[in-house]
Amino acid sequence: MLHNLQYAYFLQFSKYSQDLKEINYLPHKLNTEGGTANYRVSITEASPAGFKGRAESVVDFNGDGKMNIWEIDQEGQPKEVQPD
Repeated sequence: MLHNLQYAYFLQFSKYSQDLKEINYLPHKLNTEGGTANYRVSITEASPAGFKGRAESVVDFNGDGKMNIWEIDQEGQPKEVQPD
C-alpha cells in the first residue's frame, strides 16, 4: 500500500514524500492501542529519486524479544530486515 501511494504521489509531483499524511496514508489503529494493526508504518527516507518505507511490528509474534521489520522502496519489492 505504501509503495502504491508513493508511486501515485510521484506521478503527480515528480518526487517522493517523507509525509504519510501527504500521500494520503491512513493507518489502522495499532493493537497496542486497542486497534487491530500489528505494524507501525513510517517513511524513513524520501527524495526526488526514491524513498524507503518501514513497517515495524508492535507485537513479538514468537516471544523471542525481537520485533519483525520490513522495508520497501520505489522498486516495490518488500524486504524483511528483522525476522521474528
